[in-house]
Amino acid sequence: SKASLPFADTLCQLCVQSELFGALRKSFNMSPKTARQTIAPEQAIALVGARIAQLRLARNQTQAALALEAGISVSTLKRLEQGDNPTLDSLVRAMSALGIVENLAQLVPELGVRPLELAAAKHQRQRARNPSAASKSRAKWAWKTPI
Repeated sequence: SKASLPFADTLCQLCVQSELFGALRKSFNMSPKTARQTIAPEQAIALVGARIAQLRLARNQTQAALALEAGISVSTLKRLEQGDNPTLDSLVRAMSALGIVENLAQLVPELGVRPLELAAAKHQRQRARNPSAASKSRAKWAWKTPI
């Protein structure tokens, strides 16, 4: 289970921003503030796996049929549904086979631009600048005097 910890941490952080956060909070009977502080990555993964299983059963699909359609093994699907060391690839494949892959976009919200930022910006940023490097380059620059 330790091999997927970075994935688990990421999923847990993304869940806080999504609709899944409310479901997690309700599942564990927590206030929003308490839930943000105490939902473990393993709990988030277990809930996602349970939801995959519920959706599969609601569609009257066997694990073998869904695994075949998703291009993963039955044992991988079982691990995913049990929340036991799933991979992001397995999750995306299962969601795609269930026709819900577009719901992944809800886990990572789009960056909203505030109206004042929009008015101040003449173009969209393409890359970030290292603040220390920017100040050094400004300090070294000077008008060249003709010889």
